[in-house]
Amino acid sequence: MPLQLVESPGGGSLTGSGSHLQVKGGRVSSLRRRGDVLEVRLFNPSPEPVLVEIPGQAGAHLDLQGNFLGDWQDSFALAPWSIGTVHVS
Repeated sequence: MPLQLVESPGGGSLTGSGSHLQVKGGRVSSLRRRGDVLEVRLFNPSPEPVLVEIPGQAGAHLDLQGNFLGDWQDSFALAPWSIGTVHVS
């Protein structure tokens, strides 16, 4: 299905630049809200493990079926050639 382009009038109270969520180390493939939790899906396209850093954040690390793998705070390891899902709470 093709994407629909629309114009936005802008406005609001936030500045025109900046970041509320910073992710380093993995490549983000999906970012979505699931209830009160922000879900981030990442992948590591390299043959080496990477340290994914999401400074100042914490949450749960999940497998692709949504099963709990453990808690994380500020960072977590992502294996080579793998996909990771985390909830940011």
